[in-house]
Amino acid sequence: MQSQAESSDDSPIPRAKSSSSSRLPRNATVTDKGRKSRLPARQRQKSAPAEPKETQAPQSRSYEPLPDGNYIRLLQIAQPTTSSASETISVKLTPFPLDAAPRFWALSYTWGPPRYGPEYEHYETTRRTIECNGRPVEISENLYQFLLQARDSRLFIHQDPGTSSDTPESREPFAHLSQLPRELVKSGRKAPGGSVPLGRDAYLWVDALCIDQNNLAEKSLQVGMMGSIYGSAERVLIWLGPRKPSSDVMWAMEEFTPALYSMVSGDANGFYKKRSLALTDHIFIRELGEEACERWMSSLYVLVSFFSRSCWFSRGWVAQEAFALPVDSVAVLAGGKAIRFEQVLQLIRILDHHFSFSGLLPIFSRGQHSDPDDKGFWADSSTLTDLRRFALIHNHLEINKSTDRPWEATLGLLDKMSALKFADARDHVYGCLGLIRMMLGEVRNLMNPDYGVAPEEVFKKTAVLILRGLPNLDVFFSFLGRHEEHGPNSRRAIPLPSWVPDFSTRKRENTLFRPLRLDCSSSPSQEPFAEIKEDALLVEGVCYDTISDGMYIGGVSARRHLRGDWLLDYLFRDGPYPFGNQTREAAMLETLSVASQFQSSGSLSAARSAREWYALTLSRCFLEEEGDIDEFFASKISSLQGPRPWLPTSDMVLKMMGLDDARFLEARNRNDWHQLTKSNTVGRSIFETKKGHLVLSPRVAKSRDEIWLMRGSRLPIILRPDRKRQGCYTILGVAYVHRLEVGKAMGELSPNFQRIGLV
Repeated sequence: MQSQAESSDDSPIPRAKSSSSSRLPRNATVTDKGRKSRLPARQRQKSAPAEPKETQAPQSRSYEPLPDGNYIRLLQIAQPTTSSASETISVKLTPFPLDAAPRFWALSYTWGPPRYGPEYEHYETTRRTIECNGRPVEISENLYQFLLQARDSRLFIHQDPGTSSDTPESREPFAHLSQLPRELVKSGRKAPGGSVPLGRDAYLWVDALCIDQNNLAEKSLQVGMMGSIYGSAERVLIWLGPRKPSSDVMWAMEEFTPALYSMVSGDANGFYKKRSLALTDHIFIRELGEEACERWMSSLYVLVSFFSRSCWFSRGWVAQEAFALPVDSVAVLAGGKAIRFEQVLQLIRILDHHFSFSGLLPIFSRGQHSDPDDKGFWADSSTLTDLRRFALIHNHLEINKSTDRPWEATLGLLDKMSALKFADARDHVYGCLGLIRMMLGEVRNLMNPDYGVAPEEVFKKTAVLILRGLPNLDVFFSFLGRHEEHGPNSRRAIPLPSWVPDFSTRKRENTLFRPLRLDCSSSPSQEPFAEIKEDALLVEGVCYDTISDGMYIGGVSARRHLRGDWLLDYLFRDGPYPFGNQTREAAMLETLSVASQFQSSGSLSAARSAREWYALTLSRCFLEEEGDIDEFFASKISSLQGPRPWLPTSDMVLKMMGLDDARFLEARNRNDWHQLTKSNTVGRSIFETKKGHLVLSPRVAKSRDEIWLMRGSRLPIILRPDRKRQGCYTILGVAYVHRLEVGKAMGELSPNFQRIGLV
């Protein structure tokens, strides 16, 4: 469906082209005044738009207009008149008011191929014809396969008048499955209850058929009701396509996964994270049984690849569809087999939190050539991140149900959703509205989906709305996510002011502010921190320092893009770090770890780990340099005054230079300082300032960029002067400046604050 909503005039956010100035009040709430929804509160909170998914050609079918904006259409499948599988599928649509509708299920699916692989490529173009209210209609191949499966299984079948529905086929569609005790897994006995039963006489809601695709006014209205529709459903049914899971997959999901999850879900201390996915540890064998553990290991590749090769987990709109109801009210249907969605999330959490996804790579390298069902096709391991991201989104929603920082949680959700696939860039916002309302905990007039507005306008409206609710600017600026070293806008899909996040592109660095012990108040100010004037964000602050030189040290590969000359020069420079009694090498690591404390600064373990970290890092520098290492170290260290216990010897560096990439990565991943620094250094560089500070900033920063202290921000901000417009700057993001007391500095420099424009 192509989502094209009509323009709305009741948005609380000013238009981008307005010449007026709009102040942002602190913690302002946007309420829906003067208009009462006919939906119950629970349903209203979950209102959000429909998925445009892959575009489908308009259909030559006619619909009776819906009586009013509270109505939806529900679908049932006509009983087949013959036993032939080739009989045309016929469906009947009936309108109902949403708040008085009979029980119905809502379908979540992909309009394109259900799985990755060459055998599913034809799903992109194949169209099937069915009858809808007696008229021919073309639908996608994936939806056709679902309706065919439903009809053959006698699901959602229309009962003729006078036919009794009090039959086993019309009972509650989700008979409860009790948790499988571990002793049943060990004994190999079958789980009680079997597969999840599905609905028989319930109605079904499917976006492609229940919305008149040719009526833009209706489509606009139904788009805004999507969250309410899924939230009002009896159940949500996720269709992964016609391929049936193997018996090993069903055994693992129905029996072994719940038992294993109940065993490791309380692992607060990371005890199981150190164990192998092979479950060869005697603890697992004792609790789950040797035979069950062996079967788990032999089926793990097929199990994980079954889900990782599903396209459903990469699509953006399905997150709202799947999480509109509690997860125990959601079922996954693949072929004729049904699996609880709750168990799918349990599997993902087991693999991610308790054993780490990296442990899957050896298993996949052994198993990728032994899967005959996929005709030799191997989905790249990056598809595993789709599974992990889906679990992270669910965790984010669960954690922030009653948060006291809902707008920060909103930014986090938009950030996680940015990596999912949407056909329209605007849907990176519209596809989150229902979930955002759930986190805000009350009905708010966020915005109405309007596909007549350009994506940059949608993103700007969203940015202004979020800025109104945040207590600090640094929280917002931490989510800007500048991309790559080629320039601040090089990775942006659409043109935007630098202060507006591109919600359609995944940012390349993690947020900095969480691990910091911030010395500035986060309480709301009586005055707004910023104003909007046309496309500029007006803020107040002062330039504290300027970047002079530095190097890129972030990355995950063994061969990093290091400026070895700068690092060597800095480390072997005589004298301590200019701010505080600290050696330069200690200041360097504390900057990279954002002031995280490693036991105590003088501990033997901290020094030992630091020497190893520097030996590993310098070994990659010397691989790019020519000259005698022993001679270099002898000349440099002899000129230093005082002990430097964190610096490595030349022998240590030479030893690390002899490691191949695999052993280098293994040694680095064991290093304690690496564990502290790896998250903060993704997408960032370390620089030296003119005053002598070390600063960890977005990678796109360069010499002569300025470090600003800004009213409303607890972190320094990196700005780049606009050479054509005086007083205007491009914002690159937040930074950590080592040993800078931001609160104290702001108090001293506040008389020098000036107003500038971020453009």
